Amino acid sequence: FLSSRDDQAATALAEAGAVGALSQALHRTQAKNPVATPALRTLGNFASIGENFAAAIVAEPLFLPPLVHLYSAEAETPKGLLKEATWLVSNIAVGQREAVVGAGLLPPLVQIVASAQFDLQREALFALRNLMAEPAYATSALEQGVLAPVVSFLRTQDPDAVMCALAVCG
Repeated sequence: FLSSRDDQAATALAEAGAVGALSQALHRTQAKNPVATPALRTLGNFASIGENFAAAIVAEPLFLPPLVHLYSAEAETPKGLLKEATWLVSNIAVGQREAVVGAGLLPPLVQIVASAQFDLQREALFALRNLMAEPAYATSALEQGVLAPVVSFLRTQDPDAVMCALAVCG
């Protein structure tokens, strides 16, 4: 609860070593146990606060490997866990695009936006919007076939998804 309250509480948690401890917990279990969902949610809360928190998360050496593992084993990853991971990636991608793309997460996000269930597609769309703010990553996403799924979001009844798709298209 503290990580989602305010910057001061999140700062105190970060200074107490929560980001490193959460990254270690994800690494130890390859993000595949009951601890994974709340750990990803807490890290997502940190990342949503601002660039400094997202940078601190990405700087943790044990953070990216289990996250990448979740996507590499997508067929075996529970949908809820993949949704939390994608929400976290979306928050990190606001300012840490290079780390997200460098970890190889762009292709799985394009695949999810093209073929997953709507709520998971929606999370991937937001992550892709954040990544595609960088022209080089937009070009790469376009080359991987992101355009058709993004255009399909323009036809949905979800106003946030439509606005996100418009941002990608604009």
